[in-house]
Amino acid sequence: MKISKINGFGSYGTIVEDIDLNYITKESWNEIKKVHANSLLTIIKPISKINYEKYYNLVENIGNTSYSASSYKILLENILSEEIEKTSKIANNFTVDNRFTSLQRVTALKDENNIPLGGFGDGELYWHSNNSGTINFVPGVALMGHQDMQGTATGFLQTSDYFESLSDTFKSELKEMVVVHNYKEGSINPVPVPEQELIYKMAFCPTKNNRIPLVIKSPSGIVGLHLGINTFDYIEGMSKIESNKLLQKIKSELFVEKYIYDYWWENNYNILLFDNSITLHRRLLSKKSCDNRIAYRIPFRYDSLFGDYSPYFQEEFNLIKTKMDSVSW
Repeated sequence: MKISKINGFGSYGTIVEDIDLNYITKESWNEIKKVHANSLLTIIKPISKINYEKYYNLVENIGNTSYSASSYKILLENILSEEIEKTSKIANNFTVDNRFTSLQRVTALKDENNIPLGGFGDGELYWHSNNSGTINFVPGVALMGHQDMQGTATGFLQTSDYFESLSDTFKSELKEMVVVHNYKEGSINPVPVPEQELIYKMAFCPTKNNRIPLVIKSPSGIVGLHLGINTFDYIEGMSKIESNKLLQKIKSELFVEKYIYDYWWENNYNILLFDNSITLHRRLLSKKSCDNRIAYRIPFRYDSLFGDYSPYFQEEFNLIKTKMDSVSW
């Protein structure tokens, strides 16, 4: 097994190569877990393809792969029954195998009944972090290629090196800020996918006016910005004009080459493990379409490494998160 640093992603990118995941030992996987815990992006380049069951089991070994039900319950109680039925039919079709409900396709393909087989459709995707407007967001995402991945890129923007570059005064100011989040239609796909908007709302910010601190910690304690630009509405104590002015300042300084890494897929079986707390991601295309592209996505927590995750410097928000995590259907 060869472990090296990603060139061009600051302090927090790792590549793992020359490993056969079909026969990986517990000790070797634990080493990869620890490496990833101190990274914000880990690219695993195995020597051969693994099946989705093996992939799921490896990711689940890092931590719980289920979503919390609390925010979704609130949303579903407040939308029309026909919308629930339609949305559930689409969302259920994303699942690769009913034994592993959190293992879902990312694809534009549809089944024989013209129901999408996965989320996020065709074309490029804007910068985003999943659950960005949800206080008990899932902090990790795994993405494994499956079909027609070449010619597409998954891009990453890490906020930690940027935050560390700021003056102590500005860092202190940002740490005090709380962002109010609301879902914005059409903020994920440049080409709208209307039938999936409710799914996106559930995934990104299912309820209104969710309050989340701007500066948080990753599961391993790396400090950065929980930017959530797709759901960012305004900063408490500021007008929307003032909030947008600050957001634009941050974006102009942050969205630059030294904090960005675009991984152009080399084959259909590499695996990306990436942070979803202080890191944004996107999808880019070369000249080809991605209408036949399929990737397998799994959200995950880091509880096998760190136990319960308390991302917030303000304890009131950690208490709210803990309460929300405990809600079940």
